[in-house]
Amino acid sequence: MNSFYQGKARFSYDKSYLCSSKPGLGVLEIWMVLHGYGQLAPFFLRKFRPLFHPERLIIAPEGINHFYQEGYSGRVGANWMTSHERENDIKNTLSYLDEVLIETLQQIPITPTINVLGFSQGAATLSRWVAQSAHPVKKLVLWGGGLAHDLDVAAFRENISNTSIILAVGNRDEFLTPERQREQETLWSEVNPGNRQIKTYDGGHELDDRLLYEIFTT
Repeated sequence: MNSFYQGKARFSYDKSYLCSSKPGLGVLEIWMVLHGYGQLAPFFLRKFRPLFHPERLIIAPEGINHFYQEGYSGRVGANWMTSHERENDIKNTLSYLDEVLIETLQQIPITPTINVLGFSQGAATLSRWVAQSAHPVKKLVLWGGGLAHDLDVAAFRENISNTSIILAVGNRDEFLTPERQREQETLWSEVNPGNRQIKTYDGGHELDDRLLYEIFTT
């Protein structure tokens, strides 16, 4: 963990994020990866370590809310939003993600391609960000999660017109219930992208190393 580069975004308050290396000359592509509920950026970024490369910068922001996983002490987790102050959480999170990307791009002389991945709760957060972002996204990966139920569909559709979309689905993911899948199909039918791929893997609600490598390198 100590080898990760730590940056700091400033919007309504200071908030740090982690990178696979220091942004700078030689970076040709960016991957911004959003963790799931209860995770933290250092542990999530560690899962991508086999994909670290001088030309590939992987950025791991961290959910703006923190909580104890059990009781009043011990392991801490983060999330992107809760029902309390929900609209403010969404607004602050989108501002934070904008600042992370802007600050990173300012340190890279040649504009790199931008790719994004959201896992679980991070997938819905990422879909909201893509819908309002001014930055073109080459590849959008929603892993073990889907579109936000309150997504601005028209804005999202416009912003992904030139984006490759990948849905990564575990065949034993207990969170992808039939009801949840029907809800997502309804949302996707409104978006109606012609470039959506569904990639499955043998596993549950987790990242799969083999599929992750395939997505990042092809």
